Amino acid sequence: MDALIANLSEAEKDVLIAKLLKRQEKSRLSEKQILEKHPHVVPGTLDWDEGAKKQFVLIKCTVGDCTETRKTFTSDVWQIKACDGHRAALRKVRKENERLLLKELLKAREPKGEPVEADEAE
Repeated sequence: MDALIANLSEAEKDVLIAKLLKRQEKSRLSEKQILEKHPHVVPGTLDWDEGAKKQFVLIKCTVGDCTETRKTFTSDVWQIKACDGHRAALRKVRKENERLLLKELLKAREPKGEPVEADEAE
């Protein structure tokens, strides 16, 4: 990397720096942009995580009257709607609903009337 940079002229370095800074600005969302799409984000909590090199916010749990908050990266806000406590309960309900739906779909595929034995079908 150092050899590559050493071979660049000062003008080329300036252009590269400008491009990289512009790309970095584009990747960072403003708090207004985030709040417009995700009303469960707590206003005023947008910050930068230096270790992960990502933006993060606090979100409010959307389950009932729960007042818990949860830290999440802005890239994950669209898929996280509940605090850790409610997340497991919501997952359990979702899996049970999926199981019941699959059972009903399989039941609907069965032929009407008496089940046909394999020997009788031939």
